Amino acid sequence: MAPPLPSPQPQWRSIMRINEPVTNREVDFPADQPLVSRTDTGGRIVFVNKAFTDVSGFTAEELVGAPHNIVRHPHMPQAAFADLWATIKQGHPWEGLVKNRAKSGDFYWVSANVTPVVENGKVSEYISIRAKPTRQQVAAAETAYAAMRAGTATGLGLRHGELVRTGPLQTLKTAWMSVTGRLAVILAVAILALGLVGWLGLQGMGRSQEALRQIHNGSVRDAARLTEVRDRMRSAMQQVTLLAAEAGATAQPDHQRSVADTVQAIRDNADRDDALLRGYVPDAASPEQQDMARRFIEQRNAFVRDGLLPAIGLAEKGDAAALVDHLHAHLLPLFAAADAANARLIALQRDQADADFTQSEAAFHQRAWIELATMLGACAALAGLAFLLLRAFQRPLRQLGASFDAIGRNDLTQPIETPPAREFWQIVDMVRAMRARLAYAVHERIETQRRNEEERRKAVQDMADIVEREANHAMEQVASETDSIAQQANGMAELTQRVSSSADSVTESAGHALANAQAVGAASEELSASIQEIASQIGRAAQVAQRAVDSGQKAQARIRSLSDAAMQIGDVIQLIKAIAGQTNLLALNATIEAARAGEAGRGFSVVASEVKGLANQTARSTEDIARQVTAIQAATTEAVAVVAEAGRAIDEIAEVSASIAAAIEQQAAATREIARNVTESSAAVQEVTERIADVSRDAAINLQRADGIRAGSTSVAERIGALRGSIVRTIRTATADTDRRAQARVPVDAGCMVKLGGVRHSARLLDVTRAGARIMAPAAMAMGSGGSLVLNRLGQEAEAAFVVRSSHPDGSVGVAFESAALSADFIRQVEALLGGGGERAA
Repeated sequence: MAPPLPSPQPQWRSIMRINEPVTNREVDFPADQPLVSRTDTGGRIVFVNKAFTDVSGFTAEELVGAPHNIVRHPHMPQAAFADLWATIKQGHPWEGLVKNRAKSGDFYWVSANVTPVVENGKVSEYISIRAKPTRQQVAAAETAYAAMRAGTATGLGLRHGELVRTGPLQTLKTAWMSVTGRLAVILAVAILALGLVGWLGLQGMGRSQEALRQIHNGSVRDAARLTEVRDRMRSAMQQVTLLAAEAGATAQPDHQRSVADTVQAIRDNADRDDALLRGYVPDAASPEQQDMARRFIEQRNAFVRDGLLPAIGLAEKGDAAALVDHLHAHLLPLFAAADAANARLIALQRDQADADFTQSEAAFHQRAWIELATMLGACAALAGLAFLLLRAFQRPLRQLGASFDAIGRNDLTQPIETPPAREFWQIVDMVRAMRARLAYAVHERIETQRRNEEERRKAVQDMADIVEREANHAMEQVASETDSIAQQANGMAELTQRVSSSADSVTESAGHALANAQAVGAASEELSASIQEIASQIGRAAQVAQRAVDSGQKAQARIRSLSDAAMQIGDVIQLIKAIAGQTNLLALNATIEAARAGEAGRGFSVVASEVKGLANQTARSTEDIARQVTAIQAATTEAVAVVAEAGRAIDEIAEVSASIAAAIEQQAAATREIARNVTESSAAVQEVTERIADVSRDAAINLQRADGIRAGSTSVAERIGALRGSIVRTIRTATADTDRRAQARVPVDAGCMVKLGGVRHSARLLDVTRAGARIMAPAAMAMGSGGSLVLNRLGQEAEAAFVVRSSHPDGSVGVAFESAALSADFIRQVEALLGGGGERAA
């Protein structure tokens, strides 16, 4: 018998929530995605899975902490929730159909299982597993719930969420479908069958006893009476015959006593027969039998009255002849008639007993067959009831076996039907609760894994974004530094070219200086030879005084030549000074450029320092030469004066010969010094030339290195761009967690226009999605820069703004469309490129 349905309590009226507005749109959801939630004892949501939020339209933040009736639909009757809370408060699971309201006002039907979680004997929380019901279940529930809301649901109620019929007939049906009811029926049928069989047996035994009594009373006892009467009649005949035979004997006392005893015995037997026959009328005798009994009694009475009593009277008198005559004349015929009547009556009694026995036997067989049929019917009824009882066990056990098998196969969506036998309701509730807990544990684990996966994916994506951003930043810095190095390499190459050119000029000037120095050396040698010649001439001056004037003139001419040569030496010295100054400036510039070049110019700086030292040394040497040349010029001037005076004062030649010799000796020494200085200057100039050649070679090497640096920086920039693209692609496609590409790229090769800074450029569209594209850009586009893509595939232009997200080694860039700025025309253009047609995107 189903328990009484709980009536809505007053608290229900206070907590029933009216969620409006509502629509007539139904939210569909996959059958393999159950909606899972957990609430506390107050009905506040503690946990929901993603399917619940997707179908209800609420976010997890909106649901957690809110009362569960946030999704209650106004079309749900109060009786359903009253039954729900009455069931789960008792610790039983509740399973039924529920119409819920989505956040948008739409509705969705679920087959809900609400299971209380009992800890330490108390309900601590509730878990709910909702599956998608069939349309037949929805139609039946919708009709029943509408009737409940209207108050017309007569004979219909809810028990643990299941729609059940109510009323006396349903109560009887429920009792009959239970194991207890069927056992009670089996016991009742068995008792009735046993009672019926016992009653039939007792009735048969009673009838048999009655038949036996009738046979005994009507046949056996009467036959015994008749036999006893017949035996006494025969005994009386024998005794009378004996008395007749002994009637002629001598009268003796013993004989008299014997006759008297015999007569008395005959009278006693006759009295006994009278007593036996006095009430003799067969109980169930037929008229024939009763007539024969009356005739027998009459004939017996006649035998006694007319035959036996007169005979014993004659015997007492001792009249033997009369006794014999009476015996033959009356007694024997009366005895024969009575005995014949007795025999016929006994035969009739025997026949009647046989008939009664046959009838009793037939009645016994009939009753036996009735009892057998009753027993067989009872056995058949009990067998049928036992079969029904077995089915009452088998069907729920098969259902439970199938449910356990499904649970063992991890199929937690198979419905568990409520068996008709109420003895299994508690077991089914326990199985449902176990399945609900297992399903909740599975889906809670799945949801936890999903959330952890999302958090991990978000963390990985954030990390990928950071790595990509930092890598791009580092790559941009490296690229910037590489560009700077390339620019510096270009500058160094230009400077090296200038140094090389200057070195060539210096080398050429040094060559000229060397030639001039060699010329000065030759002139010095000639001057030395001339001085020696003057010395020899002065030695001969005394002897050739006459020729002094001519020699003086010649000496004057030679001295003028020497003055001219000295003047030329001064010019050479000025040239060497200029070369030394230029070399010093060149060394200074080289030192500055070497310092500006850093490590790459360190070797060049050393060379520049050496060049500067040589230039300084050359400057000092030229200063010495200048002083000597000044001395030579002074000496030659003095010599000119002396020679001029020689003509005027030949006489003083002797006096001044020593002075001249000394002056000439000084001149020779000065000339030797000049020659030595010129030689040193020549060596210095030669060394400067060699060093400048080294500088030129180093400059050429630096130029080659600068070209290598420039080429290397270009290659590094290209490789950095390729590395950046590889890093971006690796980060974005290494795992599904970092793949932020929402849609697959469709390769295309189409012309397009790109707007950069308001200026249009022709470009190639390499691939495209609804979220971005890859473009072969006409100009360099930096990461994070923006622009617009212009398409013209349907006879009109459509434009969309983009942001550069990646670059590729082939020079192309990946761009992401700004979704907020996408127009319908541009979407149709993209659909046309994707082959989907523009109409579908319109």
